[in-house]
Amino acid sequence: MRAGRRLKPPHRTHLKGMVGWTAWAAGLAMWAMASVAAAAQSPVDPLWGPPPTPGELYYQVAFDVLAGGRSILGRTSAGHPQVVLEHRYAVGAQAMLEYWVRRGFSLRAFAAAGGETARQGIAGQPSPGWEWTPAPGQIGLGAGWRWRRDPGWEPALELMITKGAGAQWEVALGVVRVSDPVVLGGAIGLIRGAGRGARAGAHVRAAFVANDRVSFATGVSHVAPAGMNSLPHTTITLGVHYALDTAASYGVGVEATLQLAGGEATPGLRIVWSGSSGR
Repeated sequence: MRAGRRLKPPHRTHLKGMVGWTAWAAGLAMWAMASVAAAAQSPVDPLWGPPPTPGELYYQVAFDVLAGGRSILGRTSAGHPQVVLEHRYAVGAQAMLEYWVRRGFSLRAFAAAGGETARQGIAGQPSPGWEWTPAPGQIGLGAGWRWRRDPGWEPALELMITKGAGAQWEVALGVVRVSDPVVLGGAIGLIRGAGRGARAGAHVRAAFVANDRVSFATGVSHVAPAGMNSLPHTTITLGVHYALDTAASYGVGVEATLQLAGGEATPGLRIVWSGSSGR
């Protein structure tokens, strides 16, 4: 890792621990918190990159898949035991833009859309057809501030307002610590939607930079419930990231995700593409 380079802006997504579109969409609530925890650490590419310059535009596109299902033991009308199987796949796509107004201040916008496909049938019987259920998309606007502190410390503040099925706002405060070749980040914050109490959340992330192109990252996020209106959920991620050029201006990454909530563990996969222009 070359001296004098800094981490690129982060990507947002951390899915909730329940199967289905609700899990994917609600997980977007962790965007600001994960973002500030990474403090410029991209899930695609947490490699050192040149400091952002005024007018620089960072972009990121992510695709997520959650796979889940369950078996239900019941009885037929005649009283015989019967097993019903349910299969579910939630899919989603996101796009995020970040524009650096000046070195320590940026404006952000994102959009997300997705849905889930599911089927339910009796074990041993012909497979039923899949049913696709789209979900309302989400859009968001936000801002971020970063204060460079030497040696190797960088505090950050993130604000985000999102609109989808309902409106919500997020605020997070975090810090990143750089100790070549390891980058550690953490954040705490609040997420509040209309008609609900605020949910507290926390996120930690660690990246190991193997060389100028390859890095490995892992993270854990947790969001506490707002009274009796929701469930606590935890997200664990583990991935590998590859910069397509030595300047780390664009790259790809793959992360495995595990969502834990409501007594369910749901595995998932995330693929991300990111880049920047205007340098």
